[in-house]
Amino acid sequence: TNEMVASLQLARMDAIRLNGRVKVCRSADGTKCEKGDLWARWITLADTDRNGVAEVIRVAEAATPIELRASANAVNSEIEFRADGRARKTDGTLLKANLGVCLPVATPADNQRTITIASGSRVSTKSENKAGQCATPADPA
Repeated sequence: TNEMVASLQLARMDAIRLNGRVKVCRSADGTKCEKGDLWARWITLADTDRNGVAEVIRVAEAATPIELRASANAVNSEIEFRADGRARKTDGTLLKANLGVCLPVATPADNQRTITIASGSRVSTKSENKAGQCATPADPA
């Protein structure tokens, strides 16, 4: 949970600092974004030298057996922050998405932490009892 929150905070901060777009995305190899359900590894990308090419500025992984999945609003397994510090969907509306960080066990009872991105930039977390199950979280209301 903390690794993903740190990645989101870094992306937001650097989008503002660099006055450009910075994204966090699922990555199998730690070098490029890839679509998929399970986020075992993710990267943060930014064009730090302003040459038009985004570089990897952070790589993070979920420790086994932790499972991390993003709700449908994280289109193409990406969360992109713009220069105003807000994450937006591809249509330009503010992003509202959930990321589920789950341990597929019955004990502890609260086996999932849900990271919510609301109003495009507000990140919050909460513990949830998913009875040992791990599934893709729904988008927030």
